[in-house]
Amino acid sequence: SYVALRRAQAGRPAAPELADALGELISDHLDALESIAEPAATPGHDAVPPAPDPAGGEGVRAAVLGALGETLDLDGSTLRTTDVLRELPGFDSFRLVDVIDRVERRLGVEVPATALSAADLRDVGSLCAMFGAATGGAR
Repeated sequence: SYVALRRAQAGRPAAPELADALGELISDHLDALESIAEPAATPGHDAVPPAPDPAGGEGVRAAVLGALGETLDLDGSTLRTTDVLRELPGFDSFRLVDVIDRVERRLGVEVPATALSAADLRDVGSLCAMFGAATGGAR
C-alpha cells in the first residue's frame, strides 16, 4: 500500500487490482515471517542458490546495486547477489520502497503490484530477477 501511495503522490494511477493483491501480500508477509522464525538451512543443504542475472541483465543488476548503494549509503561494488536485504546496514521496508522507486525510474518500468512478493524482496538476486522479469527478461 505504501508503494501505491508513493506512486499516487507522483501522479501515477494506483493499480485497480491493489485491493485484491493486498490480502495476498499480507499472507505472503506472514509466510515470510514464519520462514524467518525457522532455523537457518545448513550450508550446502537446502540453501537457496543466488538468482541468475536475467537475460544477461547487467543493466538491471547495475540499476539495483546503484539504487541500494545510494539509498543505504553503501558501496555498490561490495554488494553480492546473495546479500539478504534485511541484513544490510540501514535497511528497512521504507528504504526498500525507495530502492524500488529508483530502479523503476532508472529502467523505465513499473513492477505490477501483484508481482511484489516476499520471495522477490528477500535478497539482491531476487530483486534483480524481479526487475529482469519486469523488463522482459527471463525470470
